[in-house]
Amino acid sequence: MGNRHSTHSSTAPVCPDDGSTERGVPIAGSLTFQQILLIAGGACTAITLALSLSNIIKHLHRYTVPAEQRQIVRMVFTPVVFAVFNLLAIAFYSASIYLSPIADLYEAFSLASVYLLVVHYVAPDDSQHERFFSAAENVGPKGQVTLGGSFQWFKRTWIVVFLYPVIRTILFVAQEASQATGTFCYTSNNVHFGHVWITALGAIFVTVAVLAILRFYRRFKRSMTGHRTFSKLINFKLIVFTSVVQTLVFTFLNSGGHLHGNSKVTHNDLWLGIPALLVCAEQVIFSAFFHYSCGSREYHASRQGNNHRGMGLLGAAADAMNPSDLLNGIATVFYLLLGGGGGGGGGWR
Repeated sequence: MGNRHSTHSSTAPVCPDDGSTERGVPIAGSLTFQQILLIAGGACTAITLALSLSNIIKHLHRYTVPAEQRQIVRMVFTPVVFAVFNLLAIAFYSASIYLSPIADLYEAFSLASVYLLVVHYVAPDDSQHERFFSAAENVGPKGQVTLGGSFQWFKRTWIVVFLYPVIRTILFVAQEASQATGTFCYTSNNVHFGHVWITALGAIFVTVAVLAILRFYRRFKRSMTGHRTFSKLINFKLIVFTSVVQTLVFTFLNSGGHLHGNSKVTHNDLWLGIPALLVCAEQVIFSAFFHYSCGSREYHASRQGNNHRGMGLLGAAADAMNPSDLLNGIATVFYLLLGGGGGGGGGWR
């Protein structure tokens, strides 16, 4: 996969060799360290799949509140995406730089689903959003309540959260394109290469989006009782936090020359394999905790009443995979940025 270096001048920065073709010698029988990582990662991924899919199937069988469960299914599926693509990154070091960003891209859309979920908890009727948030109390940084609507704040929060999937998509395309043209250079933090900028921008924008959702929760948490909302947010926030922190830590360790491989444990094992295995292992914990924070018991038909009935497993799966609400949320961002959503008879979306 190696990065190609610019030759326009003798002072042009040089991207260090990524060593993607380097292979270690066996350390346990005929197994290399990479193969051991792959076996361990495969076991973690299998457990994550079992835990996550069992939770998802329960929701699909009890799909009585689609507006909420659609978002929950997307959230619960996040550990699966991270585990599978990091397992592939262990198996194919040379392709890992193309595979890892896919999980980050899914995470961005899943984060938007988290926001749609908490908004639905507070104001389930979309047509009443303007009226509800215009009449909502303002809550200051110290918890003090003041009069005045929060509709403009709600629209700003919507823009911040739904801009993140757009920005992450742009960063994803930029990373794939710059890697293909040799200007990304994931082995260096030199500002002349795209790696440092794409990594930094991704970390900044995901942090801003997460903080916006947390501020929304803090303001309206009294309206979200009974849904284990805080547990859901903590669970998902930990997925985001560990991903961002590990990326930054291993990036700086590698660029600072602190990762030294040998014939048995290569540089790629340290720089690519071990971080990917850590992600696979962490998803086991997150997928298990989702059974508590995102359980399906509250959606059982007996608890929802006769007006809430499931739609069958396949119908529920199709509804959960339908991205129209996310795409509509993104379209709303551009509508608002272009001056729409002023309220009145035309609505805000």
